[in-house]
Amino acid sequence: MDWFIARNGKPQGPLTFQAMLDAVRRGELGPDDYVWQPGSDFWKRADDIVTLSPVPPPRRTLPWRWAAVVGLVVSGAAMLVLLPSFVWVESDPPRASKRDCPFNDYVQGRCR
Repeated sequence: MDWFIARNGKPQGPLTFQAMLDAVRRGELGPDDYVWQPGSDFWKRADDIVTLSPVPPPRRTLPWRWAAVVGLVVSGAAMLVLLPSFVWVESDPPRASKRDCPFNDYVQGRCR
């Protein structure tokens, strides 16, 4: 069945429904334009016809591998920032005093 388009107040047509869909995809038919089909009482806005609403572009998503890499980098960075505040690092192991130190430990310098 044929359709007519009113763009900027000027009717164009007749067009097939597929030609109208192609015009939507090319951006030549917008939501503010009007369409009419013989037998209809009124002109309708193009966005009132659900099948004419433009198809949204496909969402670009990160492949799962990239998401895993990003997750590892973020968690690694967080560990580098947070881990030193939780780890107690001693420069020297604790030593026994000289009075309580066995002779061999004293000779090897393990006592204070």
